[in-house]
Amino acid sequence: MSLPPAHVAFPLGLEADLPWEDPGQSRLPALLRTVWAFLRRPGPSFRAMHPGGVGPALGFGLLTGTFGMAAALYSQLLMSVALDLPLLRWTGSEFSWPVLFTLLLCLPLLVLIGLVLGSFSLYLVTWPWRRPGLGAAFRVTGYAQAGLVTGLVPVVGGMLALSLSLYLRVRGVQEVFRLPGWRAWLAVAGALLLESLFLVAGGLVLLLPLAYLALR
Repeated sequence: MSLPPAHVAFPLGLEADLPWEDPGQSRLPALLRTVWAFLRRPGPSFRAMHPGGVGPALGFGLLTGTFGMAAALYSQLLMSVALDLPLLRWTGSEFSWPVLFTLLLCLPLLVLIGLVLGSFSLYLVTWPWRRPGLGAAFRVTGYAQAGLVTGLVPVVGGMLALSLSLYLRVRGVQEVFRLPGWRAWLAVAGALLLESLFLVAGGLVLLLPLAYLALR
């Protein structure tokens, strides 16, 4: 269950099939072209992934996931200001701005945790059917974050980003894990459920000692 090396070395003079995986291309244009490739033609794009290494996929997922979530929060902020609504409905107005800024600062860490837990959950769920390796689960989860960049779309960006990211993850499971449509959807749904359980368990592990200290 060991991960393949994070760094992928490509032979000199040989271009990668995905622009983001080609070290000879400028990073920002390669990132944009790769996002557009996954949004426009997800099937061929997943088949074009390099079969080894997780570094490019994790870097891509971290960048696009952080940008997408930040864009969705920014759209929510604009809507709240325009409609004179509270910034965060689950906290008081006096705490909204500090909580919002703290959330923005922690976004890269939260995205990274989501990528790791999501990849590991996908690997565990698909293990009885196919075993292409944990690295394949990381690559599918990382590149599926391309859908989150649509969080920049006003009003519907958040829902659109989540929907596209879910769809890309299913397409990745279909292409990489060779699962038919309904099994791919079932695998992704199971992985999301398992990821939620991991998050709840992790939250309890962190909160229970704090609650114990507070009640002493």
